[in-house]
Amino acid sequence: MQNKNLTFRDFSNENLRRVNFKNSILIEANFVNVVAGITPGLKLFIIVVLFVVLNLVTLIFSYSNRIIGFLLWSRDFIPEFAWITILSIVITVIIFILKADFRNTLLFSIIVFSSFSICVLLIPLQNSMINGINLLYSLLAAFFIYIGFFTGFSILVEIAIFLEVIITNFYQKRPIILALSGITILLGITCSNLIDFDEYNYQQLVSSVFLTLSSLPIVVYVQQRALAGDKKYLFFKTFAIRLCSMIGTTFENADLTDADFTGAELGNTNFREANLTRTCWRNARNLHKARVEGTYLENERIRQLLVTGNGRDQNFDGLDLRGCNLRNADLTDASFINAKLSEATLEGANLTRAKLAKAQLYGTNLTNATLTGAYIQDWAISLDTQFEGIKCEYVYMRLETKENPDPWRKPDNRNETFKDGDFSDFIAPIIKTQKLYQTQNVDLRKVAENYTILDLFHHEGVDPSAAAIAFQQLIDKYPESGLQVLSIQGRGNEKIHFQAQVTDDVNRSLLSQEYSAIYNQIKSGTYTDLQAFLAAVAEKDQQIRRFQELLENAIQQPKFYVETYRNVEISQGDYRETSVNDQGSYTEGDAHHNSPPETP
Repeated sequence: MQNKNLTFRDFSNENLRRVNFKNSILIEANFVNVVAGITPGLKLFIIVVLFVVLNLVTLIFSYSNRIIGFLLWSRDFIPEFAWITILSIVITVIIFILKADFRNTLLFSIIVFSSFSICVLLIPLQNSMINGINLLYSLLAAFFIYIGFFTGFSILVEIAIFLEVIITNFYQKRPIILALSGITILLGITCSNLIDFDEYNYQQLVSSVFLTLSSLPIVVYVQQRALAGDKKYLFFKTFAIRLCSMIGTTFENADLTDADFTGAELGNTNFREANLTRTCWRNARNLHKARVEGTYLENERIRQLLVTGNGRDQNFDGLDLRGCNLRNADLTDASFINAKLSEATLEGANLTRAKLAKAQLYGTNLTNATLTGAYIQDWAISLDTQFEGIKCEYVYMRLETKENPDPWRKPDNRNETFKDGDFSDFIAPIIKTQKLYQTQNVDLRKVAENYTILDLFHHEGVDPSAAAIAFQQLIDKYPESGLQVLSIQGRGNEKIHFQAQVTDDVNRSLLSQEYSAIYNQIKSGTYTDLQAFLAAVAEKDQQIRRFQELLENAIQQPKFYVETYRNVEISQGDYRETSVNDQGSYTEGDAHHNSPPETP
């Protein structure tokens, strides 16, 4: 099936072991509950070969350790080289486990071994010990013991990782694997000590058994750390996965956009450089044993999130999650600060109290997602970000701090919550001009930093006269607020959304409550100071009338957007705020704009 167009093909529940999908187009293909990887017969053959190699390596490894005892107790060789070898091995293992990369550690230890050996050669030895042949044999024996020890050690680690990578449900079969491995290792040790039986056999046996068995816990430790993704030992795991994926199912360079691998068995499968945009991995098994270079699956945290769908209270700050499928995921209290979520799907996801500050959501699908209590400071959205059916009672426009435990809640009135559809209307970009959206080098988050916004909603239509008077009364009562109406948008006379600019330190909740109180009193005729107010602002009557007329004209349209006092001019990627002389610009219907570019 290599290089084929298999768009929409249904492979669900099929056995796809060793099938080659390289370079194929598999858009929206169904791989639910498929089984991929290596065939059982080939897998059994490889396991048998691994145990044979394990026996041979243990034999060589044990024999190397036996020679150390030979050097220590032989009258014909120089024991100092045995101690040099032991010391170099101990230093290498300690550094290897505690800190350094294995290859760098090995190089360092060879230098240490060589330095110690030179020092021994320079020590004046007794005449009985000075023998050129013995000296050469001792040095060569020590060197080959050292190289043999770490060669055997590395192969033992690799075999242990191979067994776990290739065996399905390894942990269920672990007792059997451990028993077979133990028998194989003991057989190798026994065989190594039956070679060249001589008078030093007892000392050599002790050295062989002790050094070999004491090395096995270190082998197991390194194996577990490698499988857990420890970068120091990751090349062991990478090597095993690459070899196994070469004989398993391959999707290398395939286009798997919107494909579904729910519940699939994916061990020993090759996804290298595949297009995995919005691919579903929910409950996929053994994905950590697949080859995934060049995809977002390389990151273990992302892989776990996609498989389990559970990101509750986890930190994903700064991660590249572009194109990830997080449909219906539980992301309650998760942090996505500065994360890249463009082109991802968060449809139906629970983002309650999630931190989305400075997150990129260009073209992201948030349909039916829950955003109640989310922190959306300077998040980057575009016209193709989907907000249909959003469930949201309130959001925060800033991250919470000790100094500000109430980080710009919306709606501003803390006694109110968003009604159905309010959030979609509210989140329409604050500065809504065609020039801004058509400019491809402006980051809306930077534009938004110039504004502190007060949002006011009318859900059952609006009385233009009462609204105009209530706004003017609010401006006069709180001149320090810097209140200026920025935009009006809505659908006929059903629901109206005002956005006004205010100063940073103003109590927006108080302003919202006062506006609602004044507006409702004016409408009901109970505003006691109405006549006095109108008489006192006679010189402002023209401004109130203009605002009233603007509203009356706007609400006669089926859908409208009006910029009242401010506009934004774009020139070669820069933006600046300018006043407009009249009441503003008017836009009827839906405009089609280009989306802003994704921020690097």
